[in-house]
Amino acid sequence: MHKTVKTASWSAVALISVLGVSACAPAQQTSAPSRTPVEQSQPPVEQSSTAPLDAPVEETLQPGTGSQIFVVDVDVVTGDTFRATVSTTGNALNGESITIHSEGVTAPAEGECGYSESIEYAESFLAKQTDESLTLIYKDTSLKDDLGVDWIDASGEHTGSLMGYSGAAAQDGFVTVPAGGSDDGYAAYQTLAQNSSKGLWAVCPGFGG
Repeated sequence: MHKTVKTASWSAVALISVLGVSACAPAQQTSAPSRTPVEQSQPPVEQSSTAPLDAPVEETLQPGTGSQIFVVDVDVVTGDTFRATVSTTGNALNGESITIHSEGVTAPAEGECGYSESIEYAESFLAKQTDESLTLIYKDTSLKDDLGVDWIDASGEHTGSLMGYSGAAAQDGFVTVPAGGSDDGYAAYQTLAQNSSKGLWAVCPGFGG
């Protein structure tokens, strides 16, 4: 009987020892597997071949036939030449002062008969315009003007029709139409003015000769 109790006591001690070790042992934490971030592939950005609106215009570029710009603060230089400020949003010359030669016609130069009268006519023509902004149209860029220059020449002079001035001045007899220049019907206007002795045809002997 005594032997049996002793054996049970040792068994109890062993069981308590095992339980004690288990209770004291730190619990193992199961860490979640690390995830490698997946790189998101971005589609390639397409480069637009279209130049921005404010890209500078090459100096050699000529305006297209029938293209136009708007100008303000127009002043008369001679009976066929004006100074003006470009007022066309998006145009490379916006805000710039330019010289405009009225295409297809020529007015008397300084010292020639009719010089002052042609300037006065040009000023009266501008005074009749009701809009602050005037239109300059490059009529036919396949032609040259009467001076043999492009529509925008190397010196920056623009050649075009400013609010129909060339036709009006030819019809009223204050400019002439040089042979071989761009016509656009101006020669017919000149003939009518000459036959009717209008404008400088009446006061300047040899006008247009």
